[in-house]
Amino acid sequence: MKIDRPPLDKGGLQGGGPRELHKPRPNHSLCKEGNVFSRSHELKQAILYGARDLRIEDSSLDCENLQPDQIYAETVVSALSTGTDLGNYLGDSTYVPGAPDYPRRIGYSNVAVVRRVGAAVAHPKVGQRIFSTQPHLSAYVARQSDILVTVPEAVSSEQASLAYLTHLGLAALRQANYLPGENVAIVGLGSLASVPQGWHEPWARK
Repeated sequence: MKIDRPPLDKGGLQGGGPRELHKPRPNHSLCKEGNVFSRSHELKQAILYGARDLRIEDSSLDCENLQPDQIYAETVVSALSTGTDLGNYLGDSTYVPGAPDYPRRIGYSNVAVVRRVGAAVAHPKVGQRIFSTQPHLSAYVARQSDILVTVPEAVSSEQASLAYLTHLGLAALRQANYLPGENVAIVGLGSLASVPQGWHEPWARK
């Protein structure tokens, strides 16, 4: 497992943006016969136990006995959101209706390489990179019906990891029933605001 910064701990939250949890080799999978990883500590997951209490924990995962509709993938990049992730870490999410109790996983911007697929899975295929809303963890098992979007070859894993964040601005325009030609005030120019700004300009010219 390759981590380009010191592990997260109780003392503080490291950085922002895409973070490389581990870099899988092209033809190498951490999964082996026996239903466990070759070294169980190679499966890492971020668990939030309370405000400012974020821990990187070791775990195990049965990646050998997949159901027919399941896939097994290993994370390349898991993006940190300076809004949601930082808010969760600081304890600002406790007042949000429906917020899960502690301890809980966090994260929702994952790019991974598919390593194994169940017998009934037609897409995605082994070796493809996929974007999903999986949390911060180094590998996972998901169902084919989950949000699994194939990443084009021309798009880097770091860029793909921001897909969910950038779509939120467009979703805001849709929920507001925005019509081309209307005036809109955009506050801030981060990844969320830059996308609706990009859509607004060509729409306004029509």
